[in-house]
Amino acid sequence: MTSTVVAAMQSVGDVRVIDLSHRSNSGWRWKFVKGAKVVMALPRLLAKSRSNPNWLYICANSGAGLYYDVLIVAVARLLRYQCVVHHHVYSYISQRDWRMGLVDRMIGSNGIHVVHCNDMVRDFRSVYPSISRFVCVPGSIVSLESISELAELHSPFRIGHMSNLTVAKGLDVVIDTFKLLRNEGIDVELVLAGPAETNIEERLIEKVCSMHPDAVEYRGPVFGQSKIEFFSDIDCFLFPSRYKNESWGIVLSEAMAAGVPVIAFGRASIPYVVGNSGGLVVDPKKSFCVEAVGCVKHWINHPDDYRRASRRSRQRSEELECEGRIRLQSLITQLLSAEPGDLAAGLAGNEK
Repeated sequence: MTSTVVAAMQSVGDVRVIDLSHRSNSGWRWKFVKGAKVVMALPRLLAKSRSNPNWLYICANSGAGLYYDVLIVAVARLLRYQCVVHHHVYSYISQRDWRMGLVDRMIGSNGIHVVHCNDMVRDFRSVYPSISRFVCVPGSIVSLESISELAELHSPFRIGHMSNLTVAKGLDVVIDTFKLLRNEGIDVELVLAGPAETNIEERLIEKVCSMHPDAVEYRGPVFGQSKIEFFSDIDCFLFPSRYKNESWGIVLSEAMAAGVPVIAFGRASIPYVVGNSGGLVVDPKKSFCVEAVGCVKHWINHPDDYRRASRRSRQRSEELECEGRIRLQSLITQLLSAEPGDLAAGLAGNEK
C-alpha cells in the first residue's frame, strides 16, 4: 500500500524515499536495526530540507516503533517539514497511546492524517483531540485482479482462510468453525493459505490436516496467479481476526474482488469494508463459530441467496476500488496545492 501511494506521488512530483523497513518486525534485533536506520535517516532529512521540500510522508508504526515516529516527526517539524502520517494499524486508536498523541500535536493544523474511512476518523478523534486535517484513502487502492466469471458453488462447499497464519488472525477459530460444521454433518472442505508464523500455528495446521486428510488443504504462501486460484477455489472467506493492529484487512478486498462473500469479525474498519456486500460482519462479543456456521448452512441450503451475496461482494469491491482511486487523487491534490516546491520526502516502511 505504501508503494502504491509513493508511486502516485512520483507520477506528479519529486519524491525522495528513505527506506526504514526491515524484514523482521519484533525483537531486540529489529529495534536495533530500525533505530540505526532512523538515526541515519535524520541527516538526510536535514540535507533535503535545504532544497525546500514541503512534505514528509510517513507510515505510522505501532508498539515500540512509535518511539521512532516521535523522533522523526520532531526532527521534521524543527526542519519546517509539514507532515503526512498514514495509519495502517488500530492499536493506538482502540486505546490511547501518549506517543501517538505527541505525534498528533507535533504535526499540528498543517499536518494530515491519512486513514481508511470516516469510521476511522471518528475513532481517532474520540481518542485524540486532533486539529490536523484528515484524508480517507481506503485500503482498496491495493486490490486483487477481478476474476472474470463468478463460479458456481463447489460441492462440497469450500471455506477458505488466507493471511499470515496466526492465532491472533484467527487461525484457531477458522479451524474450530470447520470442525463444528463437520460435526453437524455439513459436508465442507477447508483451504488454508499463507505462512505459519510459529510452531503453534504449524501444529494446528498439521493436526487438522491429519484428522481430515480428504477435507483440508494447506497451500502455504500464495502470490500472483496462485492467489487468484485460491479465491477461485473457495466459496466463502473467513476472517475472525483478533489482531490488535488490524485496521482494514486488504485480503477482504481481494476476496470480494473475486466474488467471494466474507464472514469477518466487525473490528476496526472491517464493517466499512464489508458494507452491504452480502457477507456477514460478526459482533466481536458473539461466537464467531456459531454465527459463521449459521451463515454457511443458509448459503448451502439457499444457493440463490449465495449467488446474490457473491454478486454483491463483487459490486462492493468495485465501489471500494473506485473510491480508493478518487481518495488517493484527493490526497495528492492536497499535497500539491499546499505550497510550491517538491511534493514530498517519503519514509517508507510500516512495521509493528
